[in-house]
Amino acid sequence: MQYSPKQVINMMKRYNENKKTLARLKAMYDKEVTTGEGVAQYGDDASMPKSKNVSDPTFKRAKQLMESNNIVANLQNKVDFIENNADKLIKDRHIIVFTLRIQGHTCEYIGDVLTTSRQTVHTTINEIAQVLCKSDEEYEAYKQKQLKKYASK
Repeated sequence: MQYSPKQVINMMKRYNENKKTLARLKAMYDKEVTTGEGVAQYGDDASMPKSKNVSDPTFKRAKQLMESNNIVANLQNKVDFIENNADKLIKDRHIIVFTLRIQGHTCEYIGDVLTTSRQTVHTTINEIAQVLCKSDEEYEAYKQKQLKKYASK
């Protein structure tokens, strides 16, 4: 899926939060979640077949809504986009800012770490978003241009 730079900036900002939420949702709404598991049964109950489905109608409805609205899939797509395109970054400054940003740090904190202003960090984040949004052909042209720049130094 293709995202706009503004969406990518927001995805970078919320990456850490989205990843944690995704892990929680997957654990909570996994299809194999059952209730009553792990409870010891004695006597005739021990040999009886056990139910593998959830009898709570509220939980069932919440699970259906989560699956029908593709909430988990959308979060997964956002996390995957960031993870799959991270290797497009070439410049050291971009890599440092990107790493700190997806860890959940503020622009002010990143600016303090790099001893630059918050506005400079915002500019760098915009550049990162532009790079991540490039198609494969555009990225190859960008990569060649950057490599030529580094080779001439």
